[in-house]
Amino acid sequence: MKKILKWGIIGLGKASSQFIDSFETSEDHKIEIISSISKTKKFHDKKNLIYNISNSYLDVIKSKEVDIIYIGLPNNLHYEYSKLALQNGKHVLIEKPACTDADQFNEILEISQKNNLKAFEGIYFRSHPNILKIIELLKKNNFKNLNKINSEFGNDALGGKKFFGIRFKKPKENNRLFSQKLFGGAVWDTGCYPITFANIFFKKLNNEYLNHKNIINKKSSIGSTGVDMESELFLSQKNVEIKLKTSLINNLKNSIQIDFLEGKVEISNLLNIGKSAFIKININKENFEYKLDSNLDIIQSFKNKILESIENNYEDHFNFPLVNNFETLENIKILEKWRN
Repeated sequence: MKKILKWGIIGLGKASSQFIDSFETSEDHKIEIISSISKTKKFHDKKNLIYNISNSYLDVIKSKEVDIIYIGLPNNLHYEYSKLALQNGKHVLIEKPACTDADQFNEILEISQKNNLKAFEGIYFRSHPNILKIIELLKKNNFKNLNKINSEFGNDALGGKKFFGIRFKKPKENNRLFSQKLFGGAVWDTGCYPITFANIFFKKLNNEYLNHKNIINKKSSIGSTGVDMESELFLSQKNVEIKLKTSLINNLKNSIQIDFLEGKVEISNLLNIGKSAFIKININKENFEYKLDSNLDIIQSFKNKILESIENNYEDHFNFPLVNNFETLENIKILEKWRN
């Protein structure tokens, strides 16, 4: 009989809502219980997916029916509740960033290994089959030698109209995105995406991930609540120039541009690769455009990889191009240096 993975969910913010919606097409995954201190009423219209709603996180952590817990809490609580879940015999899927401190994530890994459990970070898009199609497309066009990478992801989360280029709306500290205490700001919210975009190609072609030791410069715009509203990071690694950018105040291109010795490539919409991605290639002064469509949701794709990993008890729970724990740990070190 095929295993059905039974989920508990802690925290009911926007990310958790998107995660819950993915169960509408899940046959091998089931939500056993969800918990939130303040938003339980919001999910009473999803009775077809959720049978047990609690206002206590411990109800999820102590449940004997749950195999794995999704930690959808603010960034500052990821470590505490992931650790507690693992200590109570549950696998964990932690919303990005997995932790805001590399030492904390190391401890999470030690606990998971000691208890024969698995910890995953929620970087969904790297699980999608179209990532391999992009890699194959580059190989087909003989792209081999990296020169420059420009990777960016950001959206205008602040909102409000601008008058003569000036925005009068101010961020509110009670919003987690703009709270120092909750580890808000552009870097901690979406900085993982330009890094994990770039790592697809850096790992494939140079056989290593971006490393915090290769950071050479950074720039940040700090808002009135003390968090970064927009940030850039510059690295030089294996003779490749890398620029990363993320923002909470501007709608960035959400793309990666790669200069090879053999030509140029631009890939757009990578984060939404479960719907469509666009690739532009310039080689030998000729331009080519490709579109990859898909009906496979990136969260569903990711959950299936988690089920496979748990069922087969893979020692190295994820293989490239998925984000494994080694990459997550190094990414946290990059985010720490970027923000601090």
